[in-house]
Amino acid sequence: MTMVRHLNVEIANCWWHRGVLVLVLLAGIWGCVPLSSTSQEMRSLSHPKDRAPIQVSDLAGVWEYEERNVVYPLTFDENGNGTYEWKDGRFTTTSIEGRTWKGTWSQRENDREGGFEIQLSHDGVMATGRWWYTRIEQVHNPLNPGGTFTLTRRSVETK
Repeated sequence: MTMVRHLNVEIANCWWHRGVLVLVLLAGIWGCVPLSSTSQEMRSLSHPKDRAPIQVSDLAGVWEYEERNVVYPLTFDENGNGTYEWKDGRFTTTSIEGRTWKGTWSQRENDREGGFEIQLSHDGVMATGRWWYTRIEQVHNPLNPGGTFTLTRRSVETK
């Protein structure tokens, strides 16, 4: 009898902890836990670069592209255009709005092209993105789904 009561208390405590965790997470998501104005001021003062908009020239340098545990180096110029060795690949930047980087890619060796959209981190060193096909050889609007990837800055181009 004591063992059953002990087990019931443990289960009740476990559910109680989970409930508190869910409430804390929801409060954070819904913004129910506001920062004090002092905390907000300190955050903006401590990371002023985080608030600056990304410019195309900020993309220049060497990045590592990782997809499914395979890593390729990418090199971008001051216009946000770059190359990669896999299938003689090319990236072309078409826009940067806030921290969203958009463009196109092509691979000459296997006659494919598509688009990409990347979300840059606040410090501009990391990014996550997705890519898709717009053409595979003679097939326009192919059904192939594309994929997701991460980017990590390895060096900055200096003039």
